[in-house]
Formats: sequence, structure tokens, C-alpha cells
Amino acid sequence: MSIKKIITLITLINIFIFINNVFAEYPLCIGNDYEQKQPVEGIKLPFVSIITDVQEIAENGVIQLTADAEIDQQGKAFFYWCADKGHFEYNSTINSDFRVVNYIAPFVSQDEIVKITVQVGDTLGYIDTDTITIKVSKLENVLVKTLNRINGDIQILPINPDILQGIGIVKINGKDIQTNWTSDSITFNIYNAIGQTFDSLYQPVHIEIYGANNNKLYTGYYPFKDVAPNEWYSRPIIKLWKEGVLSGYTESDSNEFKPNKGANRAEYINVAVIADEKANEPTRTYTSYTNSFNDVNADDWFAKYVQYAKDQNIAQGCNPADNLFCPDDTINRAEAVTITDRTFDSLQATLETYKQGKIPSKKFTDVTDAGKWYYPFVYTAMEEMLVNGYSDGSFRPEAPVTRAEMAKINCIAAFGVKDCMFTGELNTPFVTSVFPRTAALDELTTFTVKGYNLPGTTAFWIDQCENIQSLGGTAEEQKFTCTPSYTAGTKDGVVKDQTDGAELYNFTINITETLPVVNSVSPLTATFEEPTIFTVSGENLPDTTAFWIADCADLQDLGGDANQHKFQCTPSNTAGIKNGVVKDQPEGTELLKFTINVQDEYIPPVNNEPVVNSVTPTNAKYQELTTFTVTGSNLPETTSYWIDDCDNLQDLGGTSEQRQFQCTPINSTGIKDGVVKDMSGDAGNILENFTVNVQDEVTPPPPVGDTVVYSVKPDTGTLGVKTTFTVTGENLPDTTAFWIDECINPTPLSGGTSEIRKFTCTPGYKTGSHDGEVKDKPQGTILYDDFSVNFLFGTPKVDSVTPKTVNAGQPTVFTVEGSSLPDTTVIWIDGCMELVSFEGDANKRTFQCTPSGTDSKNGVVKDKSGGTELLKFTVNVQ
Repeated sequence: MSIKKIITLITLINIFIFINNVFAEYPLCIGNDYEQKQPVEGIKLPFVSIITDVQEIAENGVIQLTADAEIDQQGKAFFYWCADKGHFEYNSTINSDFRVVNYIAPFVSQDEIVKITVQVGDTLGYIDTDTITIKVSKLENVLVKTLNRINGDIQILPINPDILQGIGIVKINGKDIQTNWTSDSITFNIYNAIGQTFDSLYQPVHIEIYGANNNKLYTGYYPFKDVAPNEWYSRPIIKLWKEGVLSGYTESDSNEFKPNKGANRAEYINVAVIADEKANEPTRTYTSYTNSFNDVNADDWFAKYVQYAKDQNIAQGCNPADNLFCPDDTINRAEAVTITDRTFDSLQATLETYKQGKIPSKKFTDVTDAGKWYYPFVYTAMEEMLVNGYSDGSFRPEAPVTRAEMAKINCIAAFGVKDCMFTGELNTPFVTSVFPRTAALDELTTFTVKGYNLPGTTAFWIDQCENIQSLGGTAEEQKFTCTPSYTAGTKDGVVKDQTDGAELYNFTINITETLPVVNSVSPLTATFEEPTIFTVSGENLPDTTAFWIADCADLQDLGGDANQHKFQCTPSNTAGIKNGVVKDQPEGTELLKFTINVQDEYIPPVNNEPVVNSVTPTNAKYQELTTFTVTGSNLPETTSYWIDDCDNLQDLGGTSEQRQFQCTPINSTGIKDGVVKDMSGDAGNILENFTVNVQDEVTPPPPVGDTVVYSVKPDTGTLGVKTTFTVTGENLPDTTAFWIDECINPTPLSGGTSEIRKFTCTPGYKTGSHDGEVKDKPQGTILYDDFSVNFLFGTPKVDSVTPKTVNAGQPTVFTVEGSSLPDTTVIWIDGCMELVSFEGDANKRTFQCTPSGTDSKNGVVKDKSGGTELLKFTVNVQ
């Protein structure tokens, strides 16, 4: 390549990076975001300019913008518009390439300058941009004042005394109305104008005022200037306004609600407490503020609500050490749902189930740790339909809550979904759920559709579900039957209104070849505060099998197959009989109810369930008859034993707590595998796997009273899965310490003896052999270091990808966190160039690439190139 070509290519790449940096500052865009390609020589460079004579526009005003562009005849023009405020409209019937758009100016609190940029791409590898600025003027000609919100009397007051000279026009929802227009004010009744009453008002009303010269004096909405009809937040804001729960900002601020502004802690507490009062206790009496916080004064408008929240244990401040409430701080999403969940009695039963370990019907990608303080509050809010999360599957607990979100969350908590979630007419059909979500192939299944205003013409369909029949129902619940046919797998479904064909709800159903059956859960006895692995045995168990035991914390799904699925959790809070349940999926069909007996200390299992605690000795002399002792509980007479290369094995008998056998090691020295079963043959169940070190000479046993370690088991662990390790020996002190390289958070378990000590830790970072040590105490004498644990990969899992917001054109390091992440882990982000992979471990992998374009970009993490998808996510490129 010539020097001239190299310089041209570098210049074009720099131009592209510059352009994407320019676009990074724009949050609002429309059109075709053209991605830079390899430049092509010998073509005409594109040129674009914005055609408009407008230099100033009133807030909420509309102007048409045209992009005048020239490109090479070999290419095709694509346009991409961005503005730092306001938004665009586009008519595809006029132009399909976004050459012409309408720009709608934002509402502003004062005159502002707006920057608008257009980019043209020619599909040949080149782009060009043009930028203009337009002044957006605030309409401060008149002030809309509500004289009486119940009867609907409205007064329009002039800001400029001369502005109302001559009679103009007032339009309500686009129609002229009769008013009393004078030079001092305009008065009218808004309910008479729209033919409604205060009680029947459910959507904002559009108000436009024109002067005698047809100049626009005002445009906005009632009761709040910036809350338009049919937004997702319109209904909850109107409902809470009608109930007297909330109001907008001061009239001098044009009576705005500011739905997208962050809600602070004081106003969120105020809205939650008053919404609960209006819904449940209209005669509630508040106690006087008692100077509970250093930053809340008795004369603050929110003081009595903060006092109530503290008295009721709803909120205890932001900084207990300094006794601060932080009333002006923006509240985040985790704090918000916690306050609402604690405020409303109607949410307490659901909250308690999640505190007891209930499995959510779905999990947010960033709320997976049940140990987080906000975990039960987030999933209570999700189940009660207060929150939905984001399109990328995240909840974003640290993200700020807007005033619109504040209204929706507390409206639904206080008054229900029907009054706070509709966006259409009052009688619009609305579906909230369809269940069950699992069905068996070729088996007639009844499906229930729940919602509001469901018409008799409600139609139901599932792909490949034959003989669909309606069983009828009510406006809030209707039932249908059909038989899943042809093939198993995920099937799409839809609920429609047959009258106009409008889709009311889309969903999916998992069709299995045969329904799952659970035969048993074991063990049925567990020790208080000791991590326990439970095994679910059955047939056709799906990957989605869900498991729950009351008061069993830190529940983990360890995976399994169609016949066996394992879970681990730690019995907490109290001992006693605990209820449990197995379902085919979270919130799915119940497969088995059971109970677990949680005991304060370990008690050998009953019902003749045999347990092996140890096999000794763990060393034996080559070609010398050796007696081995098996200790445990409920050991049957049929107990059988085997050691590789150990000849002439004889059962010496024993008791249910101790049995002995003897054999002679032959053939070779070294580590020999052994096994203990409850009976001989293939029908026997393995009780214990162990090893014996066969040596030419054997170290004599320790003197009586000396501390000795015989073994540490198991000798394998799964990355990311907390594992219980058992140390067996003699005279083991209470201070016995345990360590395995790269096994996270080693913790001793209570209830050990001088012969057995148990510890837990979580294998992390990387697979392979990891050395371990047992000491008589932390930092003490090594008792045993002749063991290692082989860390194995479990099922790769991705918990998160960060960051979620990046700058275009800037090299960015992305971090993938999870467990059992293989070295072959790959990441892909749409339009992210020059991808580089860095070294990592099983819990964390890092990659670097340079984002291009703007807007939300899709990404995916896989276990290898072309392999299994581990996580889909999105990145916001600015």
C-alpha cells in the first residue's frame, strides 16, 4: 500500500472516530445509524447540510428539517438525526431514508439552545455530518391555575398584562370551547368542556390557548403541563393526583410534574405513606416530629411522614452513624421498593415468602444473590407487578427512581393494577398473566387468562395446540383448553380480542414430552446452620426444576439430569419441622410437598439410613494383612467393602456404629481406591469412597493423645459451588484450621468432634489440582498437608457484564463475571471494533473493544466461539 493510501485510510478512520465522539453526547436519535466500513478508493466523498430557515422555536413547537446531501452514484444515502433535547417524528410514506424529519422542541424552564446533527452514510465506507443550533423559547405568556380540582374550574392568568387584549381561542383536546375571556383572565370549566367529571377523569387533557392574532400563548396538559395522555405513567399520576396523594411543582414553575426527574427520599416517603393512608386509613393521625434525624427539622413539610416511617420501621435513614435521613438525596430503585414493600400491609405475605427463601418466577440478571439486603424486596415488588425491570433483563438496584416510577410503584401498591396500569380507554381489555407455562405433549391442558375487562370475544392461541376451546369466564378470568401436539419445546402463544383483532398479551409455553414426576427428596434431616445438599429424585425432571424449603438460606441450584437434581441451602432462623416443595419451574406446577426435620445438632439418621464417617487406617504396608475399621451409624449387616489390589478380603463383622474387614495389599504400592456399600453387587448403594496409601514401610500410629489427621474428603469440588469438606483423625482440637488454595471463604462448621471436623469453602478462579493444609489452629502447626482437591468446571454461568454505558470511539474494557467461565469464553457487542481478550479466571474474564455508533447495542457471551449462549445483554453507547 502506498504512503498516500495509508494517510488517506488513517484520516478516514480518525474522521469516523471524531464523528462517533460527536454523536456520543446525543441521547435522542432517529434514522439509520450507518456503521463505518472499509473505505473504497476512487469515489466521490459525501456532503450533507441541514436546510431550514428557523433559528428560534417555542417549547413543544414543531419544525421540518431536510438533509441536502450529495453522494457518489455507486452508493445509497442513509440519514441519522440526533438532538441533545426534544425528539423527532418521521413519516415513512414521504421518505424511507430519513432525509426529511419533524423536530419537536422540548418543554423548557427557560430559553435554551438545542444542538441538532445529521449524519449521511453512503454504504461505500464514507460519512459526513452537519450541525445546527436552534433557540427554544419558553412560553411564559400565561399561567394555568386550578381554582377547584373537584368541580373543574380553571383560570388563565396573563404573565404580560397586554397579552389577553382582544378575544382569542381556547382548545381542549383539539376542539374550541366557550370561555369567559377578559383582559385580566380567562375562566372555563374543564369538565364541561370534555363532557366528564372529576370521578371519570382518567387521562390528561390537552389545553391550547391562542391570542387575538392567532399567536400561540400556551400549550400543555391538565392537570400537569408535562404529563401527556397515554404515557405509561399517565394513569398512575392522574390516580394519585385525584386521591390527593401527590401534586406537581409550584405554579410559578408552570405547574409541571417533571416525570423524568429523580425522586428524592423525602418525596418518596411522603407519596408512599400518604398513598397507604388514602387506600387503607383515611383517618390516620400522625405523631409530632421528635427530632429523629439531624437533617430533618420539625417545620419541614415532610417531617411528620419521616417520623411515621421511622416509627413503623419503614425507613431508618441513610447514615445511622451520623443520624441522617438525607431527604434531598435521589432515592435508588432498591431503596424505593424496600420502602413501598414495608409500607403496605397488602404486600407483607408475599414479602415474607421471599424472606423465607421463595424462588422468583424469573430472576433479574443483576439481582441473583439471595444474601443481598434488597433481594426479597425486589422480587416482592416484581411479583406484585410494581416493577418489571429493563429490556436487558436487569433491575439496576442502584439506578435512580424517577417521579414517574415513584407514582406507578406506589399507585399499584395502594390501588391495584387496574387503576394504575392501563393506557387506553377505561374499558380497554388488559391481560396480566397466562398460566400454567408448562404442559405435556398430547395431554389436554386447561389454561387460565387473568386480567381486567376481558370481553366474551377473548381469543386464545398456542402454536401446535390442537382443539382450542373456550370454557368461558368473567371479565377478570377466562379459561381455555387445548392439546399440545406434534413436537415438544417452547411454543409461542397470544391472547387477542376477536372484535378488532387487537393483541392483548404475548407469551410462551414449555411443552415437555412427558410430565415430570418427583419420587423423593433426601435427606429429610438436616443440621441447623450447616450447608446441606438435597437430592430430588424422579423422572423427566426439567432443567427448570425449582426447590424451596422454609428458612433455608443461600439456596443454590447445583443442576442435574432428568432423573436427579441437586440443591444446596443452609437451614437458618430456627430448628424444627420445615415445609418444602418441588415445582417444575419457579411459580410453576407443584410436583411434591415434603418436610425437613432441622435439628440443633447432628443426630444420626433414623429409618436405618446408613452413614459412613470414616475408614481407617489410610496407610497400609505392601503385602501385609491389614485390618480396616469403618465407623458411622446404622451400618447394616450387609455392609460390603472393596480396595483395589487388596487380596483375600474378609468381613470381620461389627456393630451398626463400627464394622471391620481385612485384606492384604498386593501387586504394587501407591494410592489405591476403595469403596463402602450398604450391600454387595450392583444393587448396592455407595456409602463412602476413600483411598489407602500402600507403602513399603508404614509410619507407626501416633501415641495416645497426639493429634493426627487421616483424611480430607471429598477430593473434588465444582467451581462456584460451596462445598463441605470433612477432616477425619484423632484428638482434633476445636481450633482445627483448614485451608485449600483458591477455595474462597473457608468456614468451620459447628458440631464437630475430636474425630471429625467439617469446613466449607467455595472453589474459585481456575480448575485443576489445589493443595490444602490442616493445622491445629490458625497460623499454628501443620497437621496434614498431603492432600489436594481437584477443582472441576461446573456449568458455565454469567452473572453480569459491565459497564452498561460507554462512550463511542473510546477503547473500553468489559468485565464478564460469573462462575466456571472457561478459557474459551467469548464476548460480542454489535459495532464494537478491535476486540481483544485478556487473561482471566473462572470467575472473571475481561475484554476490550471500541464501541461505534450510538444508542443501545446488543451483546452476547458464549462459552466458546459458535458455542452455547450464556448471557444476552445490551450496552448503551453515547
